[in-house]
Amino acid sequence: MSEKSVLGLKRVLGLKELVAIEVGQTVGAGVFAMTGIAIGICGAALPLAYALAVIPVALLMLPLAFLGAAIPTVGGNYTYPSRLVSPMAAFMGIWIYAIGAFLGFFPLYAVTMVEYLKAFFPDMSVTLWAVIFLTVFYVINIFGVRLAAQLQGIFVLILLSALVLYITKGIPAVSLDHFADFMPLGGLSVLSAAALLTFPYLGANAVIELGGEIKNPARNIPVSLVISLSLVFIIYVVMSIVTVGVTDWTFCADQPLTESARVFLSGGVFIYFVVGGALLAIATTLNATFMWGTKSLMIVGRDRLMPQLLTRVNDRFGTPHYLLTVIWLGAVAAVVSGLPIEAFAIYASIGGLVVFIPVLLAAIVLPKKLPDRYEASPLKIPIWLLIVSVVLGIVLFLGAMVSLFAELIQRSMFMTWFFVFWVLLGIGYYLAMKARLKGQGFDLSNLTQDVDF
Repeated sequence: MSEKSVLGLKRVLGLKELVAIEVGQTVGAGVFAMTGIAIGICGAALPLAYALAVIPVALLMLPLAFLGAAIPTVGGNYTYPSRLVSPMAAFMGIWIYAIGAFLGFFPLYAVTMVEYLKAFFPDMSVTLWAVIFLTVFYVINIFGVRLAAQLQGIFVLILLSALVLYITKGIPAVSLDHFADFMPLGGLSVLSAAALLTFPYLGANAVIELGGEIKNPARNIPVSLVISLSLVFIIYVVMSIVTVGVTDWTFCADQPLTESARVFLSGGVFIYFVVGGALLAIATTLNATFMWGTKSLMIVGRDRLMPQLLTRVNDRFGTPHYLLTVIWLGAVAAVVSGLPIEAFAIYASIGGLVVFIPVLLAAIVLPKKLPDRYEASPLKIPIWLLIVSVVLGIVLFLGAMVSLFAELIQRSMFMTWFFVFWVLLGIGYYLAMKARLKGQGFDLSNLTQDVDF
């Protein structure tokens, strides 16, 4: 397969780089923030909740691995549904993802990094340093995905060493007495916690955005997903055993993971865990999001739904420098706006969930629409299993989005109405562009006939 891919992007990512990206994207702020919340829901049964949470996520990854193996492409979150399901559904998924990125992912990760550092430097300016962190990772990704991926590998190694430190130092301090009352809040509480803990497992799905930059993608995409999800599963379950095993679960309930670490870590070791663990978990997620966050938008531009200039790839570095700059400016604007971090988190979650649904539908359509690709796929999943995975995913995501939207209403009516306005604006923009392009002889409806991707 050629080293040059669609849109002029270079195939530079091997299996180890993919695993580093997926682990870095998955093990992020979620595990440090949501673990304490889950303890408050289910108590000492946290390890069981983490074990149960991986089941629906593994099922959700099946359609993504299948799509990535059958038809590796760039910007899969848009390309697959726009060609196999509906151009409008695909566009709206990316449109809502965009607000989840500008007012969610990027400012959330940058601000959270500063909040952790304030434990050591309480006088730090959140706004100033969040902008600095955004700028650093923006510049890194301007110079090419190879550099970003190499740094990602280094970051992930340090992150994993911090998590291994937490586990190895914590296991000797675990007492089985703390598991005596294993389900203090009842069996249903474990299911509720497991539903919450699906979010810390998500993130590896970003790999379908990078198909055009992956060496031997038909093999490396599914293999990397299996490796990264298995690795993250082991880390989460063992970490959860340590977290509720070193002290009474009520001590850690609704607290960040760093609070349980204080029980058995101190001095420089504790600092290393906070910096190498919590901070780098967020840093790797931020870096990986810059890497994959532009790819679907580039395909949207190729379909003439956004200005072509934005999707131009730098000849020297092979990166979409204009698009990265727009994302950086949008994220900086969000940080300086003074919006609360909770609003960033809700927007990020909604954007990350909505973009999933059209892709899941594409996985069901592919075997019927492209039977030759299905038969030739190195990962040929039975149709019934695809349907089960997709239905489970859509039900799970719709339920989560209802919950998130209800939370958004409670926290900010302004942000709620802005979200509604953004969705309506996207619908109007798409219909106007469709009519305009049709007048120029380009019918967006024909995208579903363009299956050569």
